[in-house]
Amino acid sequence: MGCGASHAVVPLQDPPESSVTAPAKAEVGTDAGVCVKPDRSTGKAVGKEAPSAPTPLSGGVRVLQLEEFEQLDLLDERPMSAVFRLRHRRTGLTVAGKRIQKGCEVHRSGDYINEVKMLQKLSKAPYVVRLHGVCDTDTDFWTVLELCAGGRLAVFLEKFPRKADPVALQLCQAVQQLHSKLVVHLDLKPDNVLLSGEGDVRLCDFVTSCELQDARQLMMGKCGTPHFRAPEVEGGGAFNGLKADVYSLGRTLQVVKEELQSARHTLCSEMLEVISHMTNEDPLKRPGIVEVVNFLKGGSASLLKMDWVSLESVRCDELGASKAHVPSMSIMSPLQQSKSKVVCASNYCQRLGACLCHDKVPRSSTLMSPQERRERLRRCNTP
Repeated sequence: MGCGASHAVVPLQDPPESSVTAPAKAEVGTDAGVCVKPDRSTGKAVGKEAPSAPTPLSGGVRVLQLEEFEQLDLLDERPMSAVFRLRHRRTGLTVAGKRIQKGCEVHRSGDYINEVKMLQKLSKAPYVVRLHGVCDTDTDFWTVLELCAGGRLAVFLEKFPRKADPVALQLCQAVQQLHSKLVVHLDLKPDNVLLSGEGDVRLCDFVTSCELQDARQLMMGKCGTPHFRAPEVEGGGAFNGLKADVYSLGRTLQVVKEELQSARHTLCSEMLEVISHMTNEDPLKRPGIVEVVNFLKGGSASLLKMDWVSLESVRCDELGASKAHVPSMSIMSPLQQSKSKVVCASNYCQRLGACLCHDKVPRSSTLMSPQERRERLRRCNTP
């Protein structure tokens, strides 16, 4: 569930000493390097039962009083939760209040407590919706969040389709920040992406999110939303949460591409190229989120399509010997420099599409037969 409109951040009040108690989230096990996540289809943990004893919230979460807020209007409603626009009576700050009725499936599973703890942990992350505090009443549990004026991703891009590329890049950077903290979202989809009034991405709905102990840690459980979760998650076996997030992010970007096409717009060519890699059904062939962001920024244009295994290698002693006979460019005459910039015909530079030795594209080698290439191509002197 998300929110929807933003204002300048105004402190609500100092948190009182009391804490909120609620049913604990299903325990996350890490036996043998496997993290057990709750199955959203059944509401139960896979392999373990959810503890029934309540667990207090801690870690500096603000506990607010619902009477301090004026309820303005309904922003969104789902079977187990609803989001309202609230206004703080003393400061006038407009926020979003996510209400969960006690006794529903989300409340019984304790997942809402996991979301609060995760939002508190990510409170300094720029691309995550901000948590203001929580309210606990006899019938409901409220999570008070930042109000995002831009609304959901689909609504924002319908109004501003030309901002699709920067928003898509920022969305990838948001997931990169989560993964840098070993946090996996596990339910990435367009509905869980909000935009602030300034057009900045805000990830929301961290109900199924999880903090890993290691990037290689495997997980189990059918988390996420159909058509957006990775095939290995859909299959019910063990999976890597980081790679599952990359797939869900790729599917989200695919939906954005399809919606833009109906409005006669499209994403940049780099984004279109990387989406096909992100949605590869084999998790071992999917790039990591760092590779995706670097590719989109232009830092590694050939990273996703380069067959690094097939490139020939050069030993250090050969490289040193070849460098010993090449005079420095700084002490060479202009005539020597022009002669030294011969076209490189190495396999390494050919596969890159540009010569790293002399910064020239090896055009002459394209006229050679395969046999001539094997006989005449030399190795690259580039370190």
